[in-house]
Amino acid sequence: MQSKLVLNRWLVGVLAFSLGACAVDVGEPDDEADNQGVVESEVTAPTQSGNYIGNASFENSVLGAGGYGVWAQGENSSGDRTYASPHSGTYALFVKAASASADYYPYFWQFAKIPGGKTYTLSAWARASSGGGNQVMTIHIYRTGSGATISKQVSAGTSTTWHKVSITFTAPSDIYDVLVYVGNVGATDFVKGGATYWDDVSLRYNL
Repeated sequence: MQSKLVLNRWLVGVLAFSLGACAVDVGEPDDEADNQGVVESEVTAPTQSGNYIGNASFENSVLGAGGYGVWAQGENSSGDRTYASPHSGTYALFVKAASASADYYPYFWQFAKIPGGKTYTLSAWARASSGGGNQVMTIHIYRTGSGATISKQVSAGTSTTWHKVSITFTAPSDIYDVLVYVGNVGATDFVKGGATYWDDVSLRYNL
């Protein structure tokens, strides 16, 4: 299963290249501590009030090609934005449950470019569908040079009411870009989560 996850990350990188961005060297996950650094020159402009995540509240379609600032549906995934009691706005994202027996792990993903040497918080609002939950939000931090990644995840839990989950990290000086997942992709492997709603994803640097 690990090899398939690495392959899927490689395919995401190739897709980003086809959209006009450089392909990502995914490497192997690296648990090393976050590093302080200097600001990278090429970054994605914050999209919504300092938020580096595009379509953060899923008011636009999530079934496009994906890339920087755009959500995309993962390989062999299922889900879509829904009217069902969003946290804010008109829509939320609904990601269906995983099935290990069917080798089925739905997820959505988005790339972002951020400056190095700053501390960031990635957050989202989540609620489990009845009988579901335990999907995760994951960030992979890709670095130039070694190509190693720093990977972090947080569980959405099983609460059926909206609640906020977050990850805080410091971007290393040699950061290339970051890849954000919501659904059934963890820091090092797929996870078997139940159906979950996601909304208002945010990636901002801490003042």
